Amino acid sequence: MSWSPIGRLRLAHRMQFWLERQFVKGASFQLLAVAVLIGVISIVGGAMVLPVEEEHGHFGESVWWAFLRLTDPGYLGDDQGAWRRVVSTWLTVSGYVVFLGALVAIMTQWLNARMRQLESGLTPVATRNHVVVLGWSNRTLPVVGEILRSEGRVKRFLALRHASKLRLVILSDEVSPWHAQTLRDDPSIGKRSRHIVLRSGSPLVVDDLERVDCLNAAAVIVPSGGGGTSLSADMATIKALLSMSSHPAASVRGLPYVVAEIQDHRKVTVARRAYRGPLEIISGNALISRLVAQNLRHRGLSKVYAELLSHQVGCGIFVREAGSLTGLSLAEAAALHDRAVLCGTVRWNGSEYLPYLNAPGDFVIEADDRLVFVAPDYEHTVARGTPAWPVTSVEGSAPAEAPADRAPRRVLVLGWNSKVVTLIHELETYRDEPFEVTAVSLVPERARQSALEDYGALERVRCRHVEADYAVERELRALAPDQYDNILLASSERLTSGEEADTRAVVGYLLLEELLDGVADPPQLLLELQDPDNEPLIGGRRAEVIISPLILAHMVAQVALRRELRAVFDALFTVGGPELTYFPPSRYGLAAGSRPFQELAGRVRARGETLLGVYYPERDMLRLSPPADALVEAGDADQLVVMTTYV
Repeated sequence: MSWSPIGRLRLAHRMQFWLERQFVKGASFQLLAVAVLIGVISIVGGAMVLPVEEEHGHFGESVWWAFLRLTDPGYLGDDQGAWRRVVSTWLTVSGYVVFLGALVAIMTQWLNARMRQLESGLTPVATRNHVVVLGWSNRTLPVVGEILRSEGRVKRFLALRHASKLRLVILSDEVSPWHAQTLRDDPSIGKRSRHIVLRSGSPLVVDDLERVDCLNAAAVIVPSGGGGTSLSADMATIKALLSMSSHPAASVRGLPYVVAEIQDHRKVTVARRAYRGPLEIISGNALISRLVAQNLRHRGLSKVYAELLSHQVGCGIFVREAGSLTGLSLAEAAALHDRAVLCGTVRWNGSEYLPYLNAPGDFVIEADDRLVFVAPDYEHTVARGTPAWPVTSVEGSAPAEAPADRAPRRVLVLGWNSKVVTLIHELETYRDEPFEVTAVSLVPERARQSALEDYGALERVRCRHVEADYAVERELRALAPDQYDNILLASSERLTSGEEADTRAVVGYLLLEELLDGVADPPQLLLELQDPDNEPLIGGRRAEVIISPLILAHMVAQVALRRELRAVFDALFTVGGPELTYFPPSRYGLAAGSRPFQELAGRVRARGETLLGVYYPERDMLRLSPPADALVEAGDADQLVVMTTYV
């Protein structure tokens, strides 16, 4: 009985399928298949020369003869007789193809697969007291860079946890050579990228969290996902908190300290309920909106924020334990620091840190307090042995009077995003300062009104919506921008790329420069950008720039290293608490001239306020926390940088 062609074809397919299933099982099965093939060729070769075998004349020796020719071509010249040479040549060529070629191919393929597996970041980390960053977004590089640049805080962070070396682990949806190269190319990371471990996975999956060993981490950072609506990003953050909190081993090993960024501050309460361990939340949109609102009210204040909230030349905010200063008043403790400005304390109430900034001079420091300083570096916050100036009396605190009734401040907002919604409601909280906001965007007015109503009704802020393309000169000119006090250009959230999101804001700014050229008293121009690489495009011009991801990344990274700083940031950017502002020297009865910084600070303290430094608008120069005995010039056009509290 003969087989049909279809039957033979099906048999061939079945054999191919069977071979495929064996080969995909890995290198061990592939090597086994090669070994079987070598054995078959050796048997065939031995059988072929058996009839002419003269020396031994039995099958085993013939097979061994064939195997030696198959695996070692050096035997080729030892054979005698035409037939033996033909068979030997065939075996040698087969050895090159099967034995060497297949073996090298299998081992190369296995090594490549193994390297790809290792590079894909699937191996669980084996370390403790490391810092984990969950997710790769436009926040990741700034957060990692801020941590690496905070050398002093990192050392103190490691000392508290008895660790010798900082280990950073990033969990990304996927790990590729592009991620590693991006880390190396970042100026704030560079060569230190070799100390960063990349692992692939999702922060929403418990098994992937185990891959980065979250439960043994000293701190876990959950930055905002970015690129998308604040709702979806916040939902992912809350789900990540739930995943960590529900880890099977959490009840035994405990939960790590987590710093999470939430864009919509209405989700903060939900986020706190989602995580049962120590947690600090940075409310991104609310903090940026508060910063923008204060900058609209006090022109040039972005210079202060840029210095205090970024790692550049200048001063920063530092927190240290009270130590030997316990029992002293703030005025007495301030006199022991001639190179740092003591701004107040933060105090643990059993569940969170409470800030006491710009507190009265007779406020007594308790043992568990943390002192808050503005200083060039942490070393300058060490107390002197003797006071730098005599403390003749303890000044009380007399909160500044709120600004008197005045005409509404007219604000033109070009662009629309979730932070604009928060900003308008932030302006609503300034009860003694009326605002008129004109919002210009291609987003339909109904959608904007709905977003504002979700946050509550507006009573004091008058908001007018205009549907127009401000990147078109004719439509921008029709808005009469010179009639406004402030103009804010907001970056778009509809584009995932930071470069694309900032393009319209930068183009709008260039058009505004042309339209406002020659205006005697032009409005303040403020740009809110997403990509720090776009800042040089505005450098040297009249606009002030706020780069949201950099500011939030600094806050997230610093709170991860020093938990108490979250209370400080919230206090400075919360309505009703202390805030940073500019006041002229004449407010304190000071004539133009040079005098020691401590003399200026004493005049300011007498008003129940804290002097941080001096801003020189004409030179666009900021000088924060100079030495107490340094001569500081303060003219009529200059501004004192003051921390005050309005009644």
